[in-house]
Amino acid sequence: MNIWFFNHYAVPPQYFPLARPYYFAKKLIKKGYNVTIFAASSVHNSNKNLIKKNELFKIEIIDGINYIYVKTCNYKGSRFWNIRKGSQIII
Repeated sequence: MNIWFFNHYAVPPQYFPLARPYYFAKKLIKKGYNVTIFAASSVHNSNKNLIKKNELFKIEIIDGINYIYVKTCNYKGSRFWNIRKGSQIII
């Protein structure tokens, strides 16, 4: 079974303590689930962005967890502004 997490703040484990979805996903993988985490490309409360190029999204596999980062602008104190200005994917 596939499980998808949509969490704007989800980040890989090297950005702990914001990596709670990572640890939850690891437990689900041990139980046999396939886990994908959708997250913003910008790391909360930092100026780090996980997408450096002009891409709309980036796929990364970390410890068996599929991460899909959706391009957002860098964090500037307002997550609403970050989503509104940076996300340009229409589904």
